[in-house]
Amino acid sequence: AMFSIMLFSMVFIMYPKAQVSANRIQEILDEDPIIKSPENGVKETAIKGLVEFDNVSFVYPNGEAAVLKDISFKAKKGETIAFIGSTGSGKSTLINLIPRFYDVTQGSIKIDGVDVRDYDLKALRKKIGFIPQKTLLFTGSIASNIKFGKKNADTGEIEYSAKIAQAYDFISRKPKKCDELISEGGSNVSGGQKQRLSIARALV
Repeated sequence: AMFSIMLFSMVFIMYPKAQVSANRIQEILDEDPIIKSPENGVKETAIKGLVEFDNVSFVYPNGEAAVLKDISFKAKKGETIAFIGSTGSGKSTLINLIPRFYDVTQGSIKIDGVDVRDYDLKALRKKIGFIPQKTLLFTGSIASNIKFGKKNADTGEIEYSAKIAQAYDFISRKPKKCDELISEGGSNVSGGQKQRLSIARALV
């Protein structure tokens, strides 16, 4: 009886917090997305890989100061570009503008000469491989982690992307190869191996 009373008390305490969280989630789901795909946006096009920032400035919604101001550069296919700066200087923000997680406040970003705002949003994001700074792996096989963004990827595609990411060597040493299971959070692989699997996922 005492246990039942304690359990009821815990539920009674937790319910208001859960209700507040549920209401907040519903508010977010009910909001119209700020970033919308254009009607008749560009869909089927072979991406060559030329990215161009033309006098790009950006201010966060409800922000006052510009996080980025008059940024211009070109990045060609095969080039390695490094953005160097202190924490909060806008490095991640700059990258987030390419797949239109936000839209520029001023200027334009073009991929192969086409403004990113003219691409179909889903098609644009499917053509961009994003490797986060903090690698996230899911419970499941190595193969399922690599093909997370392309569910219909076959064994050849998975192995090819793993080889490019220099992950195939350690995968091939696993007893079950690509069918080897990854523990929650990738606890059974090293930090470097996590990063390589993340790169393979972006390439597949």
